[in-house]
Amino acid sequence: MDTEENVRLAKRGDEGAAEAVLTEFSRMVTALAHNYADYGDEQDMVQVGLIAVANAIKDYDDRKGAKFFTYAYMCAERRMIDEARKNSRRIKTVAFENVPEPQYDGGMAERLIAEELLQKISGALSEFELKALMLTTQDLSYAEAALRLETTAKAVDNAVSRARKKIRALA
Repeated sequence: MDTEENVRLAKRGDEGAAEAVLTEFSRMVTALAHNYADYGDEQDMVQVGLIAVANAIKDYDDRKGAKFFTYAYMCAERRMIDEARKNSRRIKTVAFENVPEPQYDGGMAERLIAEELLQKISGALSEFELKALMLTTQDLSYAEAALRLETTAKAVDNAVSRARKKIRALA
């Protein structure tokens, strides 16, 4: 049986047909989940994607002209994107992982070291990377930082990733 027929049967309650569709789509969902592994456990993303495909079976309407594969793919991808966004808000981004918090107890040497370190970091980053890094270390999500920078959350994510890489190279 083809996918479209299995979907029609699954919509009528045929669990075997629903299982066949999920099995058929498991490889696609696994490949898609690999793209979002940086935002959560890859197996969790696979589960999110398979649940989205199961929901797509229930919601699919072949009269709208889209193939089930296209509809299911979009549902799975969008659900994984939502999950990735939710996970990125939960994980507090710490850009200066190996840099201790400067303690200004009046010591001139400590102040100079901290200022020198901040100058090195600022000099290594582009203006956009620095702004994105500063906003995300102030407990703003990538989406909130993107609004302030008038860009996309993905651009902020990329800038923070580049900034982290450059900071690690300075150490």
